[in-house]
Amino acid sequence: MPSPREAIMLKTEKSIVRSETAVRRKNFSLHEQEAANAAICRRLADMAELSGKDIAAYASDGSEADLKEFLEDTITSGRKVILPRSNPDTDSGYEMVEVKDLNSDLVAGKYNIPEPDKSLMAISPEEYDRYIWLIPGVAFDTNGVRLGRGKGVYDRLLGSKQILVIGVFYEYQKFDSVPFEPHDRKIDIAVTEKSAYRFN
Repeated sequence: MPSPREAIMLKTEKSIVRSETAVRRKNFSLHEQEAANAAICRRLADMAELSGKDIAAYASDGSEADLKEFLEDTITSGRKVILPRSNPDTDSGYEMVEVKDLNSDLVAGKYNIPEPDKSLMAISPEEYDRYIWLIPGVAFDTNGVRLGRGKGVYDRLLGSKQILVIGVFYEYQKFDSVPFEPHDRKIDIAVTEKSAYRFN
């Protein structure tokens, strides 16, 4: 465990990376974002690791890569897709719910982010390791370190489960080094519009 002084330094370093990412995002046009979304979906569709697999993913808040095209194709192919829904009664504050139609099954949820409707039943956390996980983030580095928004949602959702975790980012979110703490869950692969970076 880091000392109190080290913990403060790490928190500061993470804030610096988050601020730098925000600056980079301002130079990322809507046209570039839409083209990147399409490229990311194509790359995911071509990945051997995802072939025939059920997928745990996320609904984009607008700043994250939008996976709608890939997820719709996954559902059409007969595979399962689960997405997070806010639930304050869980350890992470979220639960995972299967969706079968991204247009009719999603509603505006916490922070106005799309999430599964309350009428849909959440799956048991014991089933999480049946899925390949696609998770967003603020930044990642060449060692597979992922920086989130600081709430630790995915660290708690995934815990120590032996699950293949793929971070989905735009290329501008790539850094040489991102601050890392012992509780931070590393990713196995990072996918951007430019490449798939495999770390393990």
